[in-house]
Amino acid sequence: MFKIKTPHRRPLRHLLRMYGLFVVAAFATLFLHAGATIGGASASAPSLLAVVLTGLTAAAIALLAGILVTAMTRRLLRLTQTGRLIQYTGFWLASWLGLKAGAYFFSAVTLTYPALGGLVLFAIAFGSATALGEVPWRGRTWLPVADKKG
Repeated sequence: MFKIKTPHRRPLRHLLRMYGLFVVAAFATLFLHAGATIGGASASAPSLLAVVLTGLTAAAIALLAGILVTAMTRRLLRLTQTGRLIQYTGFWLASWLGLKAGAYFFSAVTLTYPALGGLVLFAIAFGSATALGEVPWRGRTWLPVADKKG
């Protein structure tokens, strides 16, 4: 099998807390009109359910794709740490993808500036996770750290 490393040694709890923060960030992004507008293209207002599903989908895809990009980069480049630069870029692009997928599947959101929306979603999620201590600040580097074994 494989080892799951998290800052607090409780992978499921960490994942659920991060998902909650990504959900809050997705809804904040939508309601702040930061690169995305609720409704827009269609003549009628979207249902509340469609907006909720868009936010939940965007958050899930952003978190899971961000984890995948970080893990793949770490494995392919044989890194001990991916570094904040790679990790943050991966999560920003994953957040962008999450918003695009949510908008595509549920048609409740019009993306005016998808890159900005992804950046805002990522910034709110990671900023709040760092402030709450869910994402550690100390002991992390901005640049990748190569694995000494490989």
